[in-house]
Amino acid sequence: MTRRILAAICAVMVALIAVSPAIAAVDTKALERELRCITCNTPLDISNAPSALDMKEYIREKAEAGWTAEQIKDSLVAQFGREVLATPPKEGFDLVAWLVPSIAVALGLAAIPVLTRVWARRGGNRPAPAGADATADERARLQRELDDLEY
Repeated sequence: MTRRILAAICAVMVALIAVSPAIAAVDTKALERELRCITCNTPLDISNAPSALDMKEYIREKAEAGWTAEQIKDSLVAQFGREVLATPPKEGFDLVAWLVPSIAVALGLAAIPVLTRVWARRGGNRPAPAGADATADERARLQRELDDLEY
């Protein structure tokens, strides 16, 4: 019984050791999509500016050295500032950049039923079209003039 438990523990340990490099590996392409070139302000993964190429090389070197994606990103932010991030962090004042668009969409969707009711009410109070309250003499005159226009 203890041999089975010991064998199971060994198997789990071997599996964890074999999987840990795959877990620790940094997806450099994904990290490059999260960062911007400091020269041309485009995503790092599509930029070919010399500074972008240097940043890509830096990312590869640090990933090979065992750094995590978060450590690499933090290092680049320390070097170049928050402008190097493709999207603002979801904390502090930068949280406004994430909240305002969603609040604006929610308010716009909430305004649709209110505005349609207001517009529907205004449509019911429209004045009658011209000629709807014409007298019999005016209708007869209009008909004579229309008849005169025909060839």
